[in-house]
Order: sequence, then C-alpha cells, then structure tokens
Amino acid sequence: MRFRRRLWIVSLAVLVLLGSAVTLTWYLATRHLMMGFADWQASVRQSGWQMDAGKPVASGWPFAATVTIPAVEIADGGRAVPGGIDWSAARVQLRIAAWHPATLTGNVEGKQSLSIGGERIEYTAAQMAVAIPLEFGKPPQSADVTVTKLRLKIGRASCRERV
Repeated sequence: MRFRRRLWIVSLAVLVLLGSAVTLTWYLATRHLMMGFADWQASVRQSGWQMDAGKPVASGWPFAATVTIPAVEIADGGRAVPGGIDWSAARVQLRIAAWHPATLTGNVEGKQSLSIGGERIEYTAAQMAVAIPLEFGKPPQSADVTVTKLRLKIGRASCRERV
C-alpha cells in the first residue's frame, strides 16, 4: 500500500515538474521573440524608416512559442524611392514550434498593401510564410519562403496568381 502511494506522489511530482519546465520554456521563448522584434523595430527606426505596430500578444502554449503583432506598417519616408515605399499588414506572427526549436517561422496574415512611388498594390494570400533556420551565435544564412493563393489588386483591376 505504501509503495502505491509513493508511486502516485512521485508520478504527480514528475508531472508538475515537467509542466513547470514546459511553461517556463514557453514563457522565455515568447519573451525572447518579443524582445527580438522590439530590437529589430528599433534598428529599423534608427536607419531612418518609420515603423508602427500594435502590441505583441503571446500564445501557443504548450506546443509553440507564438507572438502575434497586429497592424504592422513600415515606410521609408521617400528616401529609397521618390514617392516612397510603404508596406502594411494586418498581422505578423512569429513562431518557434516545440518540435522544431531551431526554426523561426514568420507568417504574414490578413490584408496587406505595398506602395512604391505612389502606386499602391493590395493583396492577400492563403499562406505567406518564411522559415528561417536558427544557429546560436550566427546570423541567418538562408530562408524558405512559401506563398500560396496570392490575390493582387492593382488600382481597379485584380488578378489571382498561384505561386
């Protein structure tokens, strides 16, 4: 009888310990993603670009560290191209899955627009993602980009493209 009781106590303690470890890892990973985005945003601004974004929201526990940034807008203020370059997206999602901790996935969701020299292109896609392999202490060397069911609206005309 004592053996069974101890087994239950040890099993419960192991479950609590594992759950705490997963939660702490998720928390640290989402904080790291948020700080990385904030640092990138600051460097873009220091380079003379204008950048606005909503407040990041953490989610994905326990399977992934996910940070969603709403209303992302980047503009060069007319420095790179006469008339300027502006890009906006409804949401940007950064994610590191628990089963692929060495890959950062970025997804752009919702309506997006790109303006170059005053010409505006609005578009959406079923999926617009980039997967970046992460190596400790090294900047990324490559990325895999996936775009599916891209829909463009240029001026009054619109077209549908599969990539």
